[in-house]
This record gives sequence, structure tokens and C-alpha cells, in this order.
Amino acid sequence: MGFLDDNYLLRSKTANHIFKRIAVRAIVELHNHANVTELAENKCCPNKQEGK
Repeated sequence: MGFLDDNYLLRSKTANHIFKRIAVRAIVELHNHANVTELAENKCCPNKQEGK
């Protein structure tokens, strides 16, 4: 076990348990520059590269 392993900052069994359950989940990035009006009107782009 190394000095900077996955449990380096986890001080309790509960923290370790929560970390292990969250660590396996995918990272989802919801930030974008989509036009909110176009999304609300359900408009589509002709191709994926055209997205503004």
C-alpha cells in the first residue's frame, strides 16, 4: 500500500465505502454552450459538427 493510495484522505470506514461506490461511476459533464431557445423548441442540427 503506497502513501498516496485511494484511501489517503479517507478517515473512516463510511468515507471509504462512499468513495468506492462513487469512484466506479461515470463522470458526466453537463456544461455546454447550447442555445437554450433552440433546445426548448426541440430544433435539430443537420449534422453533429454543426452544433453551435
